[in-house]
Amino acid sequence: MHFTIMIYETEESFAARSDPAHRTGYWNGTRAWLDAVREAGILAGGTGMAAPETALTLNYSGGRRSLRNGTVVQARDKPGGCFVINVADMESAIRWARCFPERPGTSIEIRPAIQPD
Repeated sequence: MHFTIMIYETEESFAARSDPAHRTGYWNGTRAWLDAVREAGILAGGTGMAAPETALTLNYSGGRRSLRNGTVVQARDKPGGCFVINVADMESAIRWARCFPERPGTSIEIRPAIQPD
């Protein structure tokens, strides 16, 4: 069964990606987790995402489309990446998500994929 592991980050966590004092630890932890997921043969897809200030939002209203700068939701935590894993059940997905590196300002959401009929 496929599960999406969505990584949400605060401004502080996004800043750590490029801060010379923190970026090595930030990326090494992510790489180690991805290596383990790949080695286990459960990675089905995913990607990291650029910082929220690079986002564009396409809105539909009244049959018209408009484009604006910024994210859909103005919240403290913003999506920083997502990974799709193929595991037996939610408990397995939770175990893998718990192995993701701990960082200040990072939250992880786990959702089952929709199974088409």
